[in-house]
Amino acid sequence: MKNVAAKKTPVPSASLKAVEKYGYFDDRTNEFVITTPLTPRPWENRIWNEELNLQISNHGTGVTYTRNNKDKFVLFNYHHPNRCVYVYDRGTKTLWAPNWYPVNAGLDRYEVRHGLKYTVFRAEKDGLEVTWRVTVHARDTAELWRIEVRNTSRRKKDILLVPFYQVDLHLSDPYFEVDFYKSSVSLEKRCLYIKNHACVRKGEDDALGFHASRPFKKFEMNMGGFLKEFGTLSAPTTVTRDAWSNSLIDDDRKPCFAAGFDLAVAPGRTLGTDVEIFKADTFADAQRQAVRYAAKPPFDPAVRAHAAYAKKLLSLNTIRTEDPILDRFANVWIKHQTWYNAEWNRGWGQGFRDCMSDGDLFRMFDPRRVRTRILQAAAHVFADGHTVRKFFPPAEKPYFDGGIWFQHTICQYIRETADWAILKEEVPYYKSDERDTLLGHIKRTVAFLDQQRGPDGICRMGFGDWNDAVNGIDREGRGQSIWTTMAYIFGLKNVADVLEQLNDPDAKVYAGRAAKLTEILNTKFFEGDRYVRAVTDAGRIIGSQQNKEGRIFIEPQGWALFTGVAGPERAERIVEAVRRELYVPYGVMLMSPPFTVYQEDVGRLSNDPPGIIENGSNYVHGSLFYIYGLTQVDKPDEAWDLLHRVLPTNPLNPPEQSTLE
Repeated sequence: MKNVAAKKTPVPSASLKAVEKYGYFDDRTNEFVITTPLTPRPWENRIWNEELNLQISNHGTGVTYTRNNKDKFVLFNYHHPNRCVYVYDRGTKTLWAPNWYPVNAGLDRYEVRHGLKYTVFRAEKDGLEVTWRVTVHARDTAELWRIEVRNTSRRKKDILLVPFYQVDLHLSDPYFEVDFYKSSVSLEKRCLYIKNHACVRKGEDDALGFHASRPFKKFEMNMGGFLKEFGTLSAPTTVTRDAWSNSLIDDDRKPCFAAGFDLAVAPGRTLGTDVEIFKADTFADAQRQAVRYAAKPPFDPAVRAHAAYAKKLLSLNTIRTEDPILDRFANVWIKHQTWYNAEWNRGWGQGFRDCMSDGDLFRMFDPRRVRTRILQAAAHVFADGHTVRKFFPPAEKPYFDGGIWFQHTICQYIRETADWAILKEEVPYYKSDERDTLLGHIKRTVAFLDQQRGPDGICRMGFGDWNDAVNGIDREGRGQSIWTTMAYIFGLKNVADVLEQLNDPDAKVYAGRAAKLTEILNTKFFEGDRYVRAVTDAGRIIGSQQNKEGRIFIEPQGWALFTGVAGPERAERIVEAVRRELYVPYGVMLMSPPFTVYQEDVGRLSNDPPGIIENGSNYVHGSLFYIYGLTQVDKPDEAWDLLHRVLPTNPLNPPEQSTLE
């Protein structure tokens, strides 16, 4: 690697030793296979559709939630452990679970396969093999299970099989609210139902139904009824003693779904059940859905639908290099992540900046989805040109960088699709009766940033920029962000390029503005080997050689490389400084040295523990800005090396140290 300076920390490009202790990638099936339950932390998969977000770990734990029509999240389950398949072998009097936790019994074999929109648990013990498959419905707000019990011994097995699901049904802001649950049951339709009747709730959003394909007579819907006196989730008395009370719930105690299936499994035979856990407005609705699922079991169609889309997605924009780790990352897993982000963004919310940057990548795979997201974002641009911080749930703190991501994503989308018609789409401004074309929205965001100038003629910080933790810079309206200014230059160049194709006279105006801002940055804010990060209200420089802490930040260095702000000579000096001060075996530090004392004019960043989050950690997003910058200044080998350092397969940063998944 001709450009790599940090020779003391080489990363073998094809090594998988970092993860072999816990599992391996199966490239034939595009799965990560976990071979031990003793991972450094529960390793999660993301399984979702447009209505439901299921996060499930190799222990079966993980939150499930949906969005309701009030810009809130409704938690289906949250507490740990919140789902499990209990297996009680009456012959050997042993209790175990294919997901291991919370029983934690020794298993003869344990394997979990995290795939693209599904997870498969497979475990063996004492002549039994249990397979538990989990996915989500193709359209419905429903979590789907398929449980199969195979007898691999020579003797008949008498088994009690118990699917368990701890119900939450909170909104995401449960403070000062009192839960009150009621339940209903129809054994004929194999349907259980729980609803939270908390008096402050409106509508019918917080209710769940349970359906099993196999008939059952034993059930519990009350955690007290399931655990019984002195019982625990590692050994629930209902299961270990087969002591079912068919409990309902009609109070504020904790609800659950648990159903007991008595299985007599002959040698070589397989028995089991499908389970659906789904949103249902009323008990009548739950019964109708149960009947529908019984008539047309949804598990196989859902698996086929997810697989068909994944196959199409993985066939697009593929690469083939000498490095299987890079190929796997680019061809499978980054696509899987952006697929998730295209529909759920970061999961708990839809940040304006996040949605736009996610769309910038996903345009290469599904431009239709990105078009929809762009128009959704446009409806969250204020008439003065600034944007919301998040549009689900709504958050309006005045971050000033939203328009930059908006501009860039639209320009890249047009380059990818030649969909010039999108610029003529009319969308209302946020909280305004005024409507305008998408092009009008773009120009408003450009104008807003131009109006928000500080004393030195560059962009103000506002409440924060890409680095949310640098939120003390501009409390009084004079703090300035070098990064935002670079990003604005990037946006001006992008928009100018699009406007030039339209023969719009603003193209020259924007290009000229970008050139003037570049000159200011290079004249006032370049210190010989780095661009400083920000200027406080009082004029104090942050990210300067003169600082004791926070002397250099990666964001302005990376953006200076790929925006063209730094010419070739400055680029070389920047790279040398970053190598010297920010390279670590695990990638690139976001800034250094970390802050150890709170500084009010810096903000939250200086209050975080050193090496944590933005305060000097190896923050992957920031690293990737810089890695991309290296590719734009003819240093591809160094970029390649740094990319390997941030991946969880880096043997110098094994999972037991990083706890990465």
